[in-house]
Amino acid sequence: MEKVDHNRGFLSVVMSVYNAELFLKESIESILNQTYHNFEFIIINDGSTDNSLSIIKTYNDKRIVLINQENRGLSKSLNTGISIAKAEYIVRMDADDIAYPERLQKQLDFMLTNPSCVLAGSNVDFLDVNGQFLYTSNFATDNETIKGKLPDVEIVHSVAIFKKSAFFIGQQYPEEIFQHFEDRILFNRLSVYGDFFNLPESLLAYRLVPSSISNLNSNRVKRLKKVSDQIILNNFTITDANIREVESITNISKKKKLANYHLRIGSIHLKKNKKSDAAKHFSRSLFYNPLVWQTYLKLIACTLPHIFIKRIKQTSI
Repeated sequence: MEKVDHNRGFLSVVMSVYNAELFLKESIESILNQTYHNFEFIIINDGSTDNSLSIIKTYNDKRIVLINQENRGLSKSLNTGISIAKAEYIVRMDADDIAYPERLQKQLDFMLTNPSCVLAGSNVDFLDVNGQFLYTSNFATDNETIKGKLPDVEIVHSVAIFKKSAFFIGQQYPEEIFQHFEDRILFNRLSVYGDFFNLPESLLAYRLVPSSISNLNSNRVKRLKKVSDQIILNNFTITDANIREVESITNISKKKKLANYHLRIGSIHLKKNKKSDAAKHFSRSLFYNPLVWQTYLKLIACTLPHIFIKRIKQTSI
């Protein structure tokens, strides 16, 4: 293996924070405690109204660069953070995830030994909101397979590392869309400037939380994907109609978000034949939204022998 010259190895880790007090300490410390130390840690407090800012200020580490601003949304916050980044390699991190200790070292090694790569991720371990392990991803790792799935991009945003030079050529994150599929737009823009890879090992614990956009029901997820596909096919032009459609799709109540979250987590447990855990989540889902027939079907499945569950557990949410 080619020897890595870490004199070229300065990194900029960029994290946007909005009301993340529950998980922020663990997330920050997972970066500060990396085996690789030659980085700056740009943290943007995006108008948090909880104790997030106070938590950030408890760390006396010269690598932390704090930007405290009024709420502007994820895309604008990340663009602000990357605009002041000193490194060529930008490492993304979210305020509710956990980077494994060798993440930075291994991603830097990969980028330096694969100069054609403009964007790299890795597999991730998925956790529920309480930190319970759910499953490990099995993403494609090679450029040809990943590019073959475009406009879908099988690279998790919070474990991404990319070249800052390509980021600015690719016109940064789309600020018209505050926090929905901003990574999908950016990554499709970057695809023409170099190769995409995923490291095969898991380098991040990715926490599934009720507020995530991924907890929309299947119909809304399909509609949101359709909007982003239209934007990509329209040369990345975002219209007022696109913005209105996104607002309509993502405007759901907190109770429905919680219902969708517990339905999703329950479905994961059912797939692993953990019927007791699955039933608890399906029951919680029905408490928040009793009008989803798929949830009743899956709750019934928890009482059946595993051989009868195979088709039921595939039911779309």
